Amino acid sequence: MNSKPELIPVFEAKVKIGDAQLVGSVHGYQRRIVPVLGGEVFGENIRGEILEGGSDWQQIHDNQVRIETRYTIKTSDNHLIYMVNRGIRLTKQNETNTPETYMRTHTFFEVEKGPYQWLNESLFLSTSQKTNQGIHHQFYQLT
Repeated sequence: MNSKPELIPVFEAKVKIGDAQLVGSVHGYQRRIVPVLGGEVFGENIRGEILEGGSDWQQIHDNQVRIETRYTIKTSDNHLIYMVNRGIRLTKQNETNTPETYMRTHTFFEVEKGPYQWLNESLFLSTSQKTNQGIHHQFYQLT
């Protein structure tokens, strides 16, 4: 087994989100909840939809947002996959003094034995961008 890890692109997700619900100041940060309204997952070995009903629970402190998102994927062949994303989003000024967003998460999946069992057996990372339609994730398997 190779001791040097690699990142292998495995799939993308486009997540539709609702309006943020501001809970308020809690323990020195702002708590915000963003509902997940649905979406799609697509890649070489997986295709499906993101079901409505998940949420993104956010802790906001200064220019950093700590992210914890939970939702369910229903694959095109009717398997349900539970997914948890945890990470951060930062907005910084780049060298041309333009705001730039850094959003990265680490992802865990739970799925029964079968064609998507490989999701239970690895760690995953994602890069993400906020779009007019929601959030666009690119997921990578950490080998």
